[in-house]
Amino acid sequence: LNDVEAPELSGQQLPEGTLDRFRARQIEFSPGAQGQSTLAGQASQPLMLLLGVTVLVLLIVCVNIANLLLARGAARAGEMATRASLGATRGWLVRQLLTESFVLIAIGGILSVVVAALLVRLIAGLLPAGISIVLSPELSTTAMLFAAGASLATVVVFGLVPALRVSDANPAL
Repeated sequence: LNDVEAPELSGQQLPEGTLDRFRARQIEFSPGAQGQSTLAGQASQPLMLLLGVTVLVLLIVCVNIANLLLARGAARAGEMATRASLGATRGWLVRQLLTESFVLIAIGGILSVVVAALLVRLIAGLLPAGISIVLSPELSTTAMLFAAGASLATVVVFGLVPALRVSDANPAL
């Protein structure tokens, strides 16, 4: 018991200084859920950059969809004026246009989940065996709830403005 031997590492590398702390019998407690991998610390900055780029692309897509909805609404101004002259209220027209926007976004959201599942499976197949165990690539319910929330927010924000503009059609013109 006088001399403590280092444990067998079985081909793994310990972070710098860990073996010295072991031999000096310094014990440091930390959450063990992620193991001794430093992959999370190394990947945090690239993942934050990827998140930023994803948000930027999402914003560009949302603005493009809003422009398409405005253009479609301008082409339907006569239809909306006819509906208003037949007794449709502005609230009814807004609800109809928001429903159309919701169907469009729901189809896009469902297709995006399918594409995401395929991409996660493809990326998991390309990763080396040791890293895929540490990362455990899978579609989480949190990510899917976030996607659903983002889709709903897209409908409300980028579908409401075109709906309000189009529903303001004047039946007298």
